[in-house]
Amino acid sequence: MRIIGLTDLHNRIINFSKILKLKPDLILISGDIVKTNDYRILNVLKEVSKKSPIFTICGNWDCQLSSKLMTDYGINIDGRLVNFKGVNVVGLGGSTYTPFNTPNEYSEEQIYSNFLNTLHNSKLNNLKMNNFENLKRNFILLSHMPPKYTMADLTEVGYLGSSSIRKIIEEYQPFLCACGHIHQNKVIDKIGNTLIVNPSYNGFYIYDTISKDLELYDLY
Repeated sequence: MRIIGLTDLHNRIINFSKILKLKPDLILISGDIVKTNDYRILNVLKEVSKKSPIFTICGNWDCQLSSKLMTDYGINIDGRLVNFKGVNVVGLGGSTYTPFNTPNEYSEEQIYSNFLNTLHNSKLNNLKMNNFENLKRNFILLSHMPPKYTMADLTEVGYLGSSSIRKIIEEYQPFLCACGHIHQNKVIDKIGNTLIVNPSYNGFYIYDTISKDLELYDLY
């Protein structure tokens, strides 16, 4: 299966024809889709989802109305564990606290708790969610925050990622963590066997679930 991923659109109406020409089986978007009270990008995603399935989560800038519209359009998996063509995807949105007092911020403890609540509240086909061992090494973590101390969260002022996201990766070992939030980093990194990808606001990635190949490309 071919997965194409983006992040941090921030209201930008990008040219999705370039993405669709690559024939994705699934499009993942790691949050911060809407930044101001302009929801046109969500209408674009609604139309694109008729041609290719889309899974989104909320970033720290996405407000309750953004989340509701994404849910109404059938693309929001924030706080959910879903199975798509045999691939498990866990959606974990929001960010840690920022200086900007954005609408969707949490403590590190809340982020970790949100992940556990997602597992507890999910019923996924025949996967017994009361046994988390069934999920380990067998899912994609779609998060807005990158894990701490990686190339995906490194900035000129230090590492700005989430220690809870890193803890989740170390404990549950998803085969892919698709994140965003840090705009300047278009990178691929690893924690153990988990691939970490942050395509940045001006890039996208292609991941093949069979070959495990992961590559980054320029959006423009």
